[in-house]
Amino acid sequence: QLIVIDAALIFEWGIADWCDYILVVTSRKDIRIKRMMLGGLTRTEVLNRIASQIPQKEKEALADCVIVNNGTKAELKRKIFKFILDLRQVGNK
Repeated sequence: QLIVIDAALIFEWGIADWCDYILVVTSRKDIRIKRMMLGGLTRTEVLNRIASQIPQKEKEALADCVIVNNGTKAELKRKIFKFILDLRQVGNK
């Protein structure tokens, strides 16, 4: 059975050990800033939020898998489905 925790702060909260696999979805910093601003945050709020978190490269190094999301939602969806299929294959071995 697959249970997903959708949380940007898994490492900051100290709950990474609750998970069998950690998937980090990342994108270029300029894209992350733009997307968060489209979500209603000001540039200052976005930069403060980013500064309060573990650096993205550190999260990537701690992850079992990293998906780069610099493209469209459809591209991201394909990458996530592939990750799930790969994860299920590992679980069936």
